[in-house]
Amino acid sequence: GPEPSWVDGRRVAPSALAKRTLLRRAGDRCWVKGCEKQVFLQGAHIRPVRAGGSNDPANQFRGCWDHHKQHDGGRWFLKTLADGSVILIDQRGVKVGDLVDPEIDPEDERPPP
Repeated sequence: GPEPSWVDGRRVAPSALAKRTLLRRAGDRCWVKGCEKQVFLQGAHIRPVRAGGSNDPANQFRGCWDHHKQHDGGRWFLKTLADGSVILIDQRGVKVGDLVDPEIDPEDERPPP
């Protein structure tokens, strides 16, 4: 089953296996479409732990520090669509970007490094 995020009322960090799985899946790049940052990358939750999200790698994405901070700060949220794609929406619910999973869409619009 999904990797737990809470045990006995305490938050649990993602396991080493979950972190390795995300890194192997993500590589060294931010998943926000159009972002070219390849440094200070962090794992982040698509559905936040505080909203019931799990530490399962399927609920995580790799983002640069700026995009992770914006997401955690509520500047934009992630919404999973019926087709499985994930979009960024602002506080009004307006789409402001796309999340690219390199495992699903390895050829996005970024120029080669």
